[in-house]
Amino acid sequence: MQIIIGSVNPVKVAALKRALAAHPDYRDAEVVAMEVESGVGKQPRGFEEILFGAKNRAVGAFAGVKGCVLGFGIESGMYQLNQPKLAPVLGEEFWMNVTVCAAFNGERACYGFSPSFMVPAEVARLVVEEGLDLNEAAKKAGLTTHERVGYAQGLVGVLTDGVLTREDYTVPAVILALAALKHR
Repeated sequence: MQIIIGSVNPVKVAALKRALAAHPDYRDAEVVAMEVESGVGKQPRGFEEILFGAKNRAVGAFAGVKGCVLGFGIESGMYQLNQPKLAPVLGEEFWMNVTVCAAFNGERACYGFSPSFMVPAEVARLVVEEGLDLNEAAKKAGLTTHERVGYAQGLVGVLTDGVLTREDYTVPAVILALAALKHR
């Protein structure tokens, strides 16, 4: 059984492999990584853009290899919590980060989400105002010296001192996308 992921990011590939190894239907699956364009900006913002990027990667991965059983797309991005109804509860506007996994079987895409975490205000400002991605923004804000923290522990790993890494954070999104695909 061949499963394709629309990314060569080693963290995304490792998270997919971990999730599949734990799933009784996919333990023996062969995972192939291929670069697929997300069709969104280098740092997606808003749920629509994050979902669109994940789906594009999943559909592109599925179409990219003959005999593929499932295509996966994993996309991380920021969304803002600034709705007027939330102002009394939140007290301020801030950005959250989430990872979305899309699983595509050739007919439909189903989605799973990771937990979300607050993006530090300076990092969010650098992304929004200067157009940096999270890797660049985290480095410029002095949170890390790693050039591509998203290919390592991720911003979540930096913020939690390694207690929760990007790989750990992504696995639930994959598991939940598979559950949605199975029970939809």
